[in-house]
Amino acid sequence: MQTYQIAPWLNPLWDSLDFAKFPNAILLHGQSGIGKFAFSVELAKALLCESSTTNLKPCNQGEDCHWFDTGNHPDFIALVPETHRKLLPHADYEGDDSPKRGKAARDDDGEPSEKKEKKNISIEETRHAIENLSIGSHRGGNRVILIYPLEMLRPDSANTLLKSLEEPPANTIFILLADRVDRVLPTIRSRCRLLTAPRPDREQGLSWLKDRLNDVSGLKISDADVETIYDEQGGAPFAVLDSLIARHNKDDKDELT
Repeated sequence: MQTYQIAPWLNPLWDSLDFAKFPNAILLHGQSGIGKFAFSVELAKALLCESSTTNLKPCNQGEDCHWFDTGNHPDFIALVPETHRKLLPHADYEGDDSPKRGKAARDDDGEPSEKKEKKNISIEETRHAIENLSIGSHRGGNRVILIYPLEMLRPDSANTLLKSLEEPPANTIFILLADRVDRVLPTIRSRCRLLTAPRPDREQGLSWLKDRLNDVSGLKISDADVETIYDEQGGAPFAVLDSLIARHNKDDKDELT
């Protein structure tokens, strides 16, 4: 069963949330690579969980949580560019190109010239998601839209989002993430509750990182090297973990070729 562990330095932020009076839109911002996305995925799952009486944490047992973990929850919409889709929960990106609820839409990359993954969320994806908000939620409860990174929205997509924030549909919650909140339109910022994701102190971040690296089979790296890379990447544990695992997997692949 897939779970999305909240980083310990973000637990106080989670505990500060009032699920009984949750706003229709939050804007979570902070340094890249410190766990904002994992936090937001867990938050979306908690807001959609029908079995939890307090909504403080998802039950991870019900049908709705299973659908979420497999990327198939009908009331979860994730708008992320191609470069970030690997961060979503077990979503299947193969098949047709139309945007789907519970999955990020796959842009048309059939042309030979389109070799690089797109870094922007297309206006077609945003419009499709917003237009469907007029329809009631499939499960009769909350509907959650997660957008990351918010500052990468094209101006036309941002304007489409702004219209929905000005007149939010019933039972619809927007979870917006930004690495650079200063690059988000002021009109969007003003319609959200701003939440700042703190960076861990060095000792806490390194401790978390080393624990995760111990679980990576075959990865051998000294504590000194880990600490050097950690400092070089600005104290962002998730970013360091991803880069070290990617390097490890590449080395393994190279040995086989």
